[in-house]
Parts: sequence; structure tokens; C-alpha cells
Amino acid sequence: MPRHWSLARRLLALQLTIITVVVSGSLLGAYAQADRATLNAASVSPAMAWPSSPSP
Repeated sequence: MPRHWSLARRLLALQLTIITVVVSGSLLGAYAQADRATLNAASVSPAMAWPSSPSP
């Protein structure tokens, strides 16, 4: 590893770090949201979701 990185190399490292953090955060957020939606869907009673008799 060089002792002093050039400006271009430092900017590239900064960009890659920011992209990695943003993508990782987005994936974690999407996973958490999907997990929450699955739990909410599982808690709905089928009788409430699909009534068996038509309403008057």
C-alpha cells in the first residue's frame, strides 16, 4: 500500500465506501420491511380477510 494515496485514489475509495454503505442499508431496510409485512399478513385472520357469506 502506498504511503500517500493520490487524490483520485482517495476519491475512488470514498465513493466505493459510500456506495457500499448505501446499498447495504437499502438491502437491510428492504429485508426488514418484507419481514414486517410477512408478520402482518400472517396475523390477519382468514375469516376477516375473505368473508364466506356475502353482506346483505
